[in-house]
Amino acid sequence: MARSLSYIPGGRPGAPGNGTPAGLSGVERDLDALIGGLELLGVRRCAECGRFFRSPDTDSFLNGGELVCLGCVPAWWASRSREMDAAEKEKLENKLALWLLRGHQAEVAGPPSKAPDAALCDIRLTAACADCGGTGTAATGVSCARCDGGGLISVVMLKQTARASGF
Repeated sequence: MARSLSYIPGGRPGAPGNGTPAGLSGVERDLDALIGGLELLGVRRCAECGRFFRSPDTDSFLNGGELVCLGCVPAWWASRSREMDAAEKEKLENKLALWLLRGHQAEVAGPPSKAPDAALCDIRLTAACADCGGTGTAATGVSCARCDGGGLISVVMLKQTARASGF
């Protein structure tokens, strides 16, 4: 007679059990332990979609806050930015821009007036220019070349189709 395997909390497959509520709490404990193990390996759960994703730079974006996968950033930012006051939004927008530029192949498109159309972008946001600190003036006293003197830059992640067509 073949022995069937069934899940029993405590890691003993095949042991007798009846699926009581105590058994369900054991499953929850085991799942919590598994999720904890994944986090030690740099795998996190997206606060938006709930999927797991590899996140080697968890401290570089939203330390102590919501952690979202790259695919959810546009919807998350659209929702979250509406809830912030201007100073908080600007601070987080600059942090988000740096995070996207450093590790997620985003590009600086120059001042907002020169940014590609939003329909061509997965992500398009405006942030203070890092070269001039948002002042519009370079250290030499002339107009900043990166932001054309406006103090703001557009950070974009083009859609795959836009990249393929040369934008």
